[in-house]
Amino acid sequence: MEEREKTTMVWATILIILITYHLMVFLHIGSHSLIAEIFGVGDIFSHKWSLTNLGEHVDYSKLIHVLPRGKLAIVAISGLVTNLVLFCVSWFIISCLSKNKWVYNFFFWFALMNLGEIFSYVPIRSFFHEDDLGRFLDVFHIERWIFFIPAFIIIVTMIMLFIRYELKRAYFHLHLTTVVSQRNFLFVVLFVLFIWFGAVGFFTPELPSRILSALSVITFFVLFLILKPPALKKKT
Repeated sequence: MEEREKTTMVWATILIILITYHLMVFLHIGSHSLIAEIFGVGDIFSHKWSLTNLGEHVDYSKLIHVLPRGKLAIVAISGLVTNLVLFCVSWFIISCLSKNKWVYNFFFWFALMNLGEIFSYVPIRSFFHEDDLGRFLDVFHIERWIFFIPAFIIIVTMIMLFIRYELKRAYFHLHLTTVVSQRNFLFVVLFVLFIWFGAVGFFTPELPSRILSALSVITFFVLFLILKPPALKKKT
């Protein structure tokens, strides 16, 4: 890859990361508002939306008194369901359909952003009450530990499968052939997943969430040290 093309790819990737993150956030919170609107208790069409005002516009304190338990749970969990669907669709696109490096680049990061958002809730905020997952679990009176153990296994498996299989494809499709380029790419991927999303538990009052975020930060350093890029393996 020529120097000019490398520079273009770097700046384009930075822009793609910003776009996919904000698109993920918009679709996550927009799903709450849309489902609430469908149930007749939202204000998605009367509110002025902007990049600086992306709140979900759902007053759960009021919904408790006007919606049946099942519908309230659907409103609460709709954001995470949206993230899961978008992650699966994006992963399918980059695994089976995309041969264009720009399309691959976009959907790789979009998949990662949705996976990171899921990770920031499950398992990081599994014990937090004042968020989407917490409201969903509280509606059905589900014990946190009963939910946490199988959810933790599933999400961690998803993350490890994505990292294991998609990183190599990313190096190939994005023409990352040197040790430096592959290490830099790996650093950003792990940082987004385990620091940007994984550290959110530090900002919650629950000790389990803080511990899980600390483990996420440790995981970032461990994986960065033990995951060897293909280019480095060829040299050794």
